[in-house]
Amino acid sequence: GGGGGGVVSALLGSLGRGLSAPPLPRELVLTLRLKGGKLVNHIHVCTSTWTVTGLDQPLCGDTEMWKMSGWAARWSSAPGRIFPAKFKHFAVGGGHHAYQTETFGPAARRFPVEQFRMPAMPLLPPDTVYDDAVSPHVPIWRAASGHILVRPRINGTEGGYMVVDTGASGFVISPKASVDMGLDAFGELYAASIAGKVPAQFTKARTWSLGPLTIRNPVMMTMNLEGLVRGGPGDVIGIVGYDLFRRAVVAMPRMIGGGPPDGGGGASGRARGE
Repeated sequence: GGGGGGVVSALLGSLGRGLSAPPLPRELVLTLRLKGGKLVNHIHVCTSTWTVTGLDQPLCGDTEMWKMSGWAARWSSAPGRIFPAKFKHFAVGGGHHAYQTETFGPAARRFPVEQFRMPAMPLLPPDTVYDDAVSPHVPIWRAASGHILVRPRINGTEGGYMVVDTGASGFVISPKASVDMGLDAFGELYAASIAGKVPAQFTKARTWSLGPLTIRNPVMMTMNLEGLVRGGPGDVIGIVGYDLFRRAVVAMPRMIGGGPPDGGGGASGRARGE
């Protein structure tokens, strides 16, 4: 009768009290991606404090990682707000960077939106000079290994040869050439090569010149280039790519001399480009 519903409710209530929800895992992983985007981010969240403990981003065949710890509301400049005290960055190119938070809080000043704009991108970078009195035609060589070589002047002196590489994102110079030219090395980075991630440094010259083009204060990365080029006209001391193509229109003739790698070096072909 009328009391049946109460009996069923009491029975279901007792059963409900006897059941418990499964425990949460210690960590949840959220996958985020911009709509239509290709990059995927994995955000790690601690379920006991509900704070972010890390971020992973697959990038260039490897994984870029950030680790965060020491979340606390101890910042006097921002009472009641929490912020991680430590960050660790594991770069995809190699290396480990650790950051320690000293202070955290809102900015003391507010800047109008109008002050934030894209930096100027002049067609000719300000560190570049052209000498109209110098011919734009410069010798180029094709090594037996297929590499295209030029012979620039570094700090006004002709050194060895450099590979012209359309895929190179920055200057490269061998550690030996850097020492021989008296260039100071500084900093630390990891370079990805066919041998894996190798430690490297930066070095800076006063000038780098090729034909009428001169770049002031170029920063180069040191890397061992032994065995990279075979059958060239001389010692290969570096690689140039973006820094050249950003500042000049480069035209190279079809190289007839030289040939495919033959295992024994072989002779190199020579022509003139501009």
